[in-house]
Amino acid sequence: MWLPKQINTNIALYKAIADSLERDIHTGKLKSNDRLPPQRQLAETIGVNLTTVTRAYREANQRGLIETRKGDGTYVKARGIAYNANTSIQALQNSLIDFGFVNPGIADLTPLLKTIRQVGSASEVMDIYHYVDSAGLQRHRQTAANWLSQFGFRNINVNQIILTGGAMNAIHCTLLGLFQPGDTIASDPLTFPGFINAAKLCGIHLMAIPSDNEGMLPTALADACHTQQIKGVYLMPNMQNPTSTCMSDRRKMQLAEVIRSADLRLIEDDVFAFTNLESTTALSAMLPQHSIYICSFSKTLYPGLRIAYVKVSGRDCNAFLNALVHTVWMASPLNAEILSRMIESNDIHKVAVSIRAAISSRQQFARKNLSDFELSVNQESMFLWLTLPEEWHADAFENAALRVGIRVIASKKFSVDNSHCPNAIRIALTTEPDDKRFHEGILKLKALLHQSPTVVDAVM
Repeated sequence: MWLPKQINTNIALYKAIADSLERDIHTGKLKSNDRLPPQRQLAETIGVNLTTVTRAYREANQRGLIETRKGDGTYVKARGIAYNANTSIQALQNSLIDFGFVNPGIADLTPLLKTIRQVGSASEVMDIYHYVDSAGLQRHRQTAANWLSQFGFRNINVNQIILTGGAMNAIHCTLLGLFQPGDTIASDPLTFPGFINAAKLCGIHLMAIPSDNEGMLPTALADACHTQQIKGVYLMPNMQNPTSTCMSDRRKMQLAEVIRSADLRLIEDDVFAFTNLESTTALSAMLPQHSIYICSFSKTLYPGLRIAYVKVSGRDCNAFLNALVHTVWMASPLNAEILSRMIESNDIHKVAVSIRAAISSRQQFARKNLSDFELSVNQESMFLWLTLPEEWHADAFENAALRVGIRVIASKKFSVDNSHCPNAIRIALTTEPDDKRFHEGILKLKALLHQSPTVVDAVM
């Protein structure tokens, strides 16, 4: 049971208890989702009245440290943002160097603005301002088919291409249209938090399948299919989030055989395909009858466009489209027109070249300055996966970084079931648009990594 070890007798007792709780969260003694003792039990154990503990818990809750779960007790808030009376997080929001959310903040807006002006003055595209076929306009779907052909797809049936409002919309349509509440989908132990949350919302159970430095182990997936009723598998073969693992073609073929034999639906999330220096083969291209392939541009080009190209197997098209109709009806034809024109004019490749150059430069700077620590990164990756020194706990480091004005993401957010949660953080490389601030942020992280949690907490 948690007990406050250090009490500051110079301040109100309830605040001293809340401070002790906050300190233990920072140092990793208390971790996300740890259950705290009931208020009455804690009051009796440490010899204070119940009102004092109640006020202490209320104070900790206001600081964003804990949460009360109705009928279940009080817990350390998952990935809670720490609060400090002298360093308000709210005051930091505008000055934060964001290494958390993956976003193409470095993307050149000039080609986008040029295309928007072209679309605005084009009289032949009046159809984009009206309701259209929910799958998207035929010409936009043809452009999508042409784009996807570089990832190993051959002779694509345009009727199996559906445009959605970004990858998350595609994920929700897949789960709502092709699966039932209670179904089980296999995934990597660490994966995209958006998919984890979408599965929870849809009542889908996720099963973590062991992986290695090439991704999911085919034998482990096959074994799980023999013992469990698995209906699908969610994978990011060409740039796994958060580890940046990339599968070899051999691993893809092995997994394709398991998926085909078990008659699973593959949900392939290839949102980082745009940053690949060379075209890579999609796993879905090996499984045209068993896959839903999602190619989005939000994380790698312009988030505001909110367009994803989805290649759906013939047997699943109607169910997927039905889910789309009952969520957003259709993706924005205006946004699809802008993206199509950028692809057809080759402007999209010019943007890609500049983004790749920025990734390379920032990776080089980060690798050089964080060379004392274990890094996992692919040359096209928009993020780094950094294993922390033993003295740091990931949640505590996330909060400590936030205190010095930097947002990073601790490993627990990516964990499917919390059983596989390495002591690591993800560092996004492309969200901060200013190189000077990016360099400043990396150097601050470097300094923080070389400090001990107790020293950092004492200073703060």
